[in-house]
Amino acid sequence: ELLSCYWCTGVWISTAVVVGFLFYPTIFLPIMLVFAVAGLAAILESILQLWL
Repeated sequence: ELLSCYWCTGVWISTAVVVGFLFYPTIFLPIMLVFAVAGLAAILESILQLWL
């Protein structure tokens, strides 16, 4: 049931990535970079949908 809600899944995945970064930063830094770029793209898309 913890994975049925995408908000809850996001919290679990974020927690796992942050904990992974604390122990293995060289492995998790590229993963965090991909998530950051995807998040920025989602924010930009939301802003552009308001204007168009």
